[in-house]
Amino acid sequence: MDQLSSPLRLLAFCGSLRKQSFNRMALEALQLRANTLFQNELEIYIFDELGNLPFFNPDLELAFEAGDLSSLQTEEKSLAALSHLMHAMAQADGLIIASPEYAHGVTGLIKNTLDWLVSGESFVDMPLMLINTSTRAHHAQDALTEIVTTMSGRVIQEASLCLPLLGSQIRSTTDLITSDLVGQLDNKLGLYIKALNQSA
Repeated sequence: MDQLSSPLRLLAFCGSLRKQSFNRMALEALQLRANTLFQNELEIYIFDELGNLPFFNPDLELAFEAGDLSSLQTEEKSLAALSHLMHAMAQADGLIIASPEYAHGVTGLIKNTLDWLVSGESFVDMPLMLINTSTRAHHAQDALTEIVTTMSGRVIQEASLCLPLLGSQIRSTTDLITSDLVGQLDNKLGLYIKALNQSA
């Protein structure tokens, strides 16, 4: 496994709100493997507030950037989640997205999150690792690649991961990291870190 040039902070988005989401399991497994392989040199932070973000609204975006929200009625929790998202993105060295496929497309949760980030400088040239937990869900993966590339993100194709979890016997994060699939997690994480080091 490659040595890190400096401590790295990776941000992760899960496109599902289900408690037993395969995509959440994949991110948690990757988080655990990162701790094992890189210890204190790599942190994967799973952002848990995507469901609290307000629906994207250009008027709210402008008011948020100007720091004047008095004219718009938005819940405090939504504004806090939005502020947290922007701060987390600004601190991130890379972004990992794991999302299911809904009707041959990305989930509304992920699309809304990306809409909030589309005009931000922090997304430009952001290295991305994309995770898919179903071999049948290539439409969403293709759509997600198109979206983030249009946003000037940089998908690390060799680090993209397709885990055949749908229809498997895996029911928990522990099941995943103790399965034969853990080698794929380690390999793709290593390729992602190598790409990050090369672009540093």
